[in-house]
Amino acid sequence: MTLRARTMTRLVFLPGLANDGEVFDEVREHLRRRVPAALRPLVDAARVSDVATRRATLPEMARALLDEDGDAAAGPLLLVGHSMGGMLAQHVV
Repeated sequence: MTLRARTMTRLVFLPGLANDGEVFDEVREHLRRRVPAALRPLVDAARVSDVATRRATLPEMARALLDEDGDAAAGPLLLVGHSMGGMLAQHVV
């Protein structure tokens, strides 16, 4: 019998243009208080991507994000973005 590594969905916040992770602070705090206990590890492990500050175009940003977070063996990505972050999420899909 072989044991397969457990995968977990990874939550990544994608800020809009000229924003940083602070734009999601209230969202993250709200999620921590409201999600069922089983989902708290997802919220606690969430990260904010700064890929938009390091690339010039949405396709380049999407490729960089997938290079950093796209390991399918580690689990699926749950992308949450607003404004340009939302457009980036669409490019990733």
